[in-house]
Amino acid sequence: MSIHPVIALSQYVWLNNAYVVSLRGGFVKSNVTPTWVEADVVKPCSDCPQQEVDDGLTRLVRALLPLTRFVPRVKAQSVFDVTAVPNVYRLVGDCHEVIINVRAMTNDAKAIEEAMIDVLREDFQGIEVKVESEGGGGYLYTPRDSGLVKTASEVLSELGLEARVMEMAGASDARYFSPLGIETIDFGPVGGNEHGPNEYVSIKSLEITSRFYPLLVRRLISS
Repeated sequence: MSIHPVIALSQYVWLNNAYVVSLRGGFVKSNVTPTWVEADVVKPCSDCPQQEVDDGLTRLVRALLPLTRFVPRVKAQSVFDVTAVPNVYRLVGDCHEVIINVRAMTNDAKAIEEAMIDVLREDFQGIEVKVESEGGGGYLYTPRDSGLVKTASEVLSELGLEARVMEMAGASDARYFSPLGIETIDFGPVGGNEHGPNEYVSIKSLEITSRFYPLLVRRLISS
């Protein structure tokens, strides 16, 4: 299993009681994992020459390990659990700043902030946490026993497909409706290499999708 490069750095600093001199990498934006990360790190030793280190950056890098393993209150459980990845690092004036992309089944930013502050309380006084919502509405959660899910499953069965209700990774406009209590599902064609070279879609699955939605709408209207 791969590990986020900045989290790997945090683990290394923790395990080796090391100090960070500098940090750089391919930091793009909060929802993009950097493709490369480099850091100058110093391990203490009794007979080594003195080396200047950045105490503030060292404390921040150390703090990333608990900050990416905190447990907030959530409104629904996810098979992907809570994920928190430090995708952006930057120096703002004299302050080191890391943006952590948090994905959890909750719209309660205060709950996220309290959980993150709690893991810092004992060892990391002075590190500030600010939680902001960005990128859209929230998360998609519709109970399996909802009318929409049941009807959609029936329609798929009529089309000769096995209906499997499951949580998947990805994003859609459903995130704007689900937090408002509107029953929502994601269903679409099968493909691959999304947003990358040779992105493709199955023509057969496009045909099935075009049949699925009219049947679903008619069934919902008549129910």
